[in-house]
Amino acid sequence: MSKRRPEIPSGPHLVVGLARSGVAAALALRARGEEVAGVDVGAPAGTESLVRAGVELHLGEEGLGLLERVRTVIKSPGVPGRAPVIASALERGLPVLGELELAWRMLQNEFIAVTGTNGKTTTVELIGHIHREAGLAVAVAGNVGIAASSLVGAVNAEATIVCEVSSFQLEDTRAFAPEAAVLLNITPDHLDRHYTFEAYRRAKLLLFA
Repeated sequence: MSKRRPEIPSGPHLVVGLARSGVAAALALRARGEEVAGVDVGAPAGTESLVRAGVELHLGEEGLGLLERVRTVIKSPGVPGRAPVIASALERGLPVLGELELAWRMLQNEFIAVTGTNGKTTTVELIGHIHREAGLAVAVAGNVGIAASSLVGAVNAEATIVCEVSSFQLEDTRAFAPEAAVLLNITPDHLDRHYTFEAYRRAKLLLFA
């Protein structure tokens, strides 16, 4: 049995970063009837689905002014924690959830999460293959293939979700507690984002918190 999930903080919600994960998060929230705005400092492709779903788009801007109107911020993994809109949201005391945390709270499925510096994708695909060969319902998501949020409303309740999880995703988790977790290996990586190996290691170990 999967664990009971914490509630998602109330909206309106601001999704920061509108690449694959941010788009999936915004669409999942809109499907619940939430009021959602999305912001990205660039002009990423693929945001047409957000417009159709009724997401208020703000492209080419930081989104600091939008914090006056929202109660929760959803952060895409590609957005650094030191981004001005994230830092300001935290200063204001607004809840900031990562896309993986949001997806896990919205899905009631059992999760197997795999992290490590190398070999994540191969291992996740192997676990998914083993499930399929055993005749067990499974969905593979996360840092490989599709964002976990895109499974909301699209996967059977009995399916196990096998999720490739990066340090960028893990540093934004709060209560994420998969039924099984794997750390394959850890060597210095992404130090331009985490600055120190210890901070990178700490992010990885949040998988077991």
